[in-house]
Formats: sequence, structure tokens, C-alpha cells
Amino acid sequence: MQTFTPGNESLPQLAVSSSAEEWAKMARTLFLHKRYVQAMHSYERAGMPRERAIANAYHLRDQARGISIRSRPGDNERRQAYVKVAEAFLASAQEATIIRERNEYYRIAAEAFVVLDDHAQAAQTFEKASMFTEAVQHYRHAGMFDEMVLVIKNHGNSMDSSVAAKLTDVARYFYFQRGDLKCVPSYCPLLTTSQYYVQESIASVL
Repeated sequence: MQTFTPGNESLPQLAVSSSAEEWAKMARTLFLHKRYVQAMHSYERAGMPRERAIANAYHLRDQARGISIRSRPGDNERRQAYVKVAEAFLASAQEATIIRERNEYYRIAAEAFVVLDDHAQAAQTFEKASMFTEAVQHYRHAGMFDEMVLVIKNHGNSMDSSVAAKLTDVARYFYFQRGDLKCVPSYCPLLTTSQYYVQESIASVL
């Protein structure tokens, strides 16, 4: 096996008789050096399709990052690139068996959705990554208050308490403005204050 030198863009050559284990070892070295295209080829020779897909996902992210931001209307190159990034990492997350890796892939997919200004998808994917502070912030941007409040209710102890408190107040105000006296039962513990204010306002008019 040849020694891999960082900066060498060509795929290091292994003997025809090299084993799958040798190709896998080379693939991991290439991946660690962020030579994702070469890692893809080596993982393919090693018969490791899941790892090849992961290397491809990182390669797609590198490509997307290299596309400059342009204000020209109708220029969808960067957007299309990040759609591919999100799809690739979502697929890798679904195949992952290690929680840490799965959360990492969901995180990267969520960040791609942020670039795409798709706050609903970003929120849902951050939630899958157990990044609850980011999830509720993007649910707020998406106007998905029911989902936002449910995350705060279920995961309030695992997120930034100041963000949880602030967005709880935002939710109370939203439901108050909507005149929603019948909140979804599972959300009621968070919305008690809102209901109280609405009921008091109605009582003062009667």
C-alpha cells in the first residue's frame, strides 16, 4: 500500500490483490484528510456503500460551500447544491446506527435547510438532531407555534432556558391575539397565563 500524502489529489493506487480491509483502511485515511472523492472510490472498492454515501454527502457540502452567493434573480445553482446536501445527509442519518453520528448528519442537513430559508424543515431536522434550542427558534420563524410549544414542553430541560422562556411568552401572545381559549390539551400547562389574560379581558367587558 502506498503512503497517502495530504494534498495529493490522485487516488493512491493499491495492488490488484489488495483486500477489502486494505481499501477500507485507505478510505478512512482519505476521509480523515477530507479527500472525499478519493474516499468514495476507496469505500466502493472496499464494498462499503453506506460509508461511500457519507463521503459523497461531505463532498456535496464542500461543493456547495464553494459556490459564491449571488443576488442575481433566477440563479439557483447554490440553492440546488444545498438541496442535494440536505438530501444526502438526511439519507445518511436514516442509515446511521450510532446516535452521535445520526445527530451529526441531521445537524448538517438542518444547517443546509437554514441556507435554503426552509425554516420548517430546518426546525424538524434540528429536533431530530436533539438540538432543541435551534429547533424552537426555527419553528418560530416558520410560524409553527404548536410544534414550538410542544418541543419546549417536552425538552425544556435540554435547551437554553432563556430561549425557552422568551418563546413561551411569544406563544402566549400568539394564542392571546388569536383569541384561542381552547388550547390543545397537551400544551395547556404552558398556555395557562395566556388563557387567564384572555378570560380576564372577556370578563371585564361583560
